[in-house]
Amino acid sequence: MKNVKKNHKFTKLLGTLMAAAMILTMTAPIGVSAKESATAYDCNMTVEESCYPETSYSTNYYERAQKFYELQNTTKTVYIRHEGGYHAKDVKLYGRKIVKVEKDGSFVLGEWEELYTNTGIHGGGFTPMFYFDINAAYVSFAFSYDITWGTDYPYSGVFWDDIYNTDWEGIHIHLSGTCRMADIKIIIDDETVVDETNCSAHKEWRP
Repeated sequence: MKNVKKNHKFTKLLGTLMAAAMILTMTAPIGVSAKESATAYDCNMTVEESCYPETSYSTNYYERAQKFYELQNTTKTVYIRHEGGYHAKDVKLYGRKIVKVEKDGSFVLGEWEELYTNTGIHGGGFTPMFYFDINAAYVSFAFSYDITWGTDYPYSGVFWDDIYNTDWEGIHIHLSGTCRMADIKIIIDDETVVDETNCSAHKEWRP
């Protein structure tokens, strides 16, 4: 009878030890996994890089992304004045806008868009200066116009491609001269970017 009791106690103790061993075996991987998880995810994010190298962003990115947001919610004005002694036709203003900011902070531009077109503008002061607003996210521009019974496309091409210089407020396009001696001046704020007199003939620039 005593041997039966001893065997029962031994069996019970053995069972307890085996159960404890199984618990330790099961919980060890969980502890390691939790530690690895903490190492992988618990990091201090900075503007230089995120927790994940493959999605790291440069300091420049945050500045440019903020600028992009501001430009999207702002408008700028284009002014056109025609004082020349001729009839301007096929007057077109094109633009490309920012559509994305890369991780290194560079702007990605969309396709050229026709922002303004006019089939004919009378010169000689008969048509007053007119203006229109555009979204400030447009950062690259081209202008083109032709003359009825005059020089073919005295100006036609890109006049602004300084896409990171965005702190200006308006574009001023001034046409003057005669049908065979056309002049054009384009000013962005106080900076003259085009100043041509007695323009020669060109082919029409197209995107």
